[in-house]
Amino acid sequence: MRSGLPILIVGCLMLVSGYPTGMNDSNWYLLASLSLVVLGSLLFVVSIKRKSRY
Repeated sequence: MRSGLPILIVGCLMLVSGYPTGMNDSNWYLLASLSLVVLGSLLFVVSIKRKSRY
Protein backbone atom coordinates (compact mmCIF):
# COMPACT_ATOMS: atom_id res chain seq x y z
CA MET A 1 0.00 0.00 0.00
CA ARG A 2 1.27 3.46 -0.84
CA SER A 3 2.26 5.76 1.99
CA GLY A 4 -0.29 8.53 1.41
CA LEU A 5 -3.28 6.35 0.61
CA PRO A 6 -4.40 5.66 4.21
CA ILE A 7 -4.24 9.38 5.03
CA LEU A 8 -6.31 10.14 1.94
CA ILE A 9 -8.89 7.52 2.88
CA VAL A 10 -9.20 8.87 6.44
CA GLY A 11 -9.73 12.39 5.10
CA CYS A 12 -12.42 11.19 2.69
CA LEU A 13 -14.15 9.20 5.41
CA MET A 14 -14.13 12.26 7.65
CA LEU A 15 -15.77 14.33 4.91
CA VAL A 16 -18.38 11.67 4.17
CA SER A 17 -19.22 11.03 7.82
CA GLY A 18 -19.37 14.74 8.61
CA TYR A 19 -22.43 15.45 6.52
CA PRO A 20 -24.92 13.11 8.22
CA THR A 21 -23.66 14.06 11.68
CA GLY A 22 -23.88 17.80 11.01
CA MET A 23 -20.17 18.50 11.41
CA ASN A 24 -20.00 20.23 8.03
CA ASP A 25 -20.85 23.54 9.74
CA SER A 26 -17.59 23.47 11.67
CA ASN A 27 -14.65 25.12 9.95
CA TRP A 28 -11.99 23.21 11.88
CA TYR A 29 -13.54 19.88 10.93
CA LEU A 30 -13.67 20.73 7.24
CA LEU A 31 -10.16 22.19 7.31
CA ALA A 32 -8.77 19.11 9.05
CA SER A 33 -10.38 16.69 6.63
CA LEU A 34 -9.40 18.78 3.61
CA SER A 35 -5.79 18.98 4.80
CA LEU A 36 -5.70 15.20 5.23
CA VAL A 37 -6.98 14.73 1.70
CA VAL A 38 -4.43 17.15 0.26
CA LEU A 39 -1.55 15.71 2.30
CA GLY A 40 -2.51 12.14 1.42
CA SER A 41 -2.72 13.03 -2.26
CA LEU A 42 0.67 14.69 -2.24
CA LEU A 43 2.33 11.81 -0.41
CA PHE A 44 0.72 9.31 -2.78
CA VAL A 45 2.00 11.13 -5.85
CA VAL A 46 5.49 11.54 -4.37
CA SER A 47 5.67 7.84 -3.52
CA ILE A 48 4.65 6.91 -7.07
CA LYS A 49 7.20 9.31 -8.57
CA ARG A 50 10.02 7.94 -6.42
CA LYS A 51 9.36 4.37 -7.52
CA SER A 52 9.23 5.34 -11.18
CA ARG A 53 12.23 4.61 -13.34
CA TYR A 54 11.83 7.81 -15.34
